Amino acid sequence: GYSRMVLFPGDHQRSAKDVIKLIKEQERTSDDVVVGSKFHIYSEKYGPIRRRIGNRLFSFLAKKLWGSPIEDVLSGFKIYDIDSVKAMVPFLPDGYPLDIVFSYYSSRMGLKISEIPVECRYSKDTTKMKSVLIVSFKMLYKLVKHALLHPLPQDLRQVSLDQTSDS
Repeated sequence: GYSRMVLFPGDHQRSAKDVIKLIKEQERTSDDVVVGSKFHIYSEKYGPIRRRIGNRLFSFLAKKLWGSPIEDVLSGFKIYDIDSVKAMVPFLPDGYPLDIVFSYYSSRMGLKISEIPVECRYSKDTTKMKSVLIVSFKMLYKLVKHALLHPLPQDLRQVSLDQTSDS
């Protein structure tokens, strides 16, 4: 019975008040997916250089490989319109690559996606990842493996696109 689904990372980097920003942006644009982007605040103060490089590299690859419109493709902070994405849920993997596969399928289905700036706090308590580059390539491998083994059926894409145009 819900109309939206929010993915909210549990790493204490995001602020709950930004969920309201995502909701308001989705209401304003009627987009299927709204991404909370941390790229607008990247500086030495807000993020380690290795994370910035890994995030930018993976976002570049996503843009080239599947035409992702998302600048911060590794952002795990998103809001989805349930009616637009519910048909793809059975095709999603468990675990860490879920969000990137969700983003891949959303792009491949032609869903309307926008991105807004949100707060992101980095500290020794919020970031445990030592190498975003290594994690990025592991996620890319898992994404490609999942997409090859579990391709989204063509008719599912059409059904979902028809649903989003009716709303």
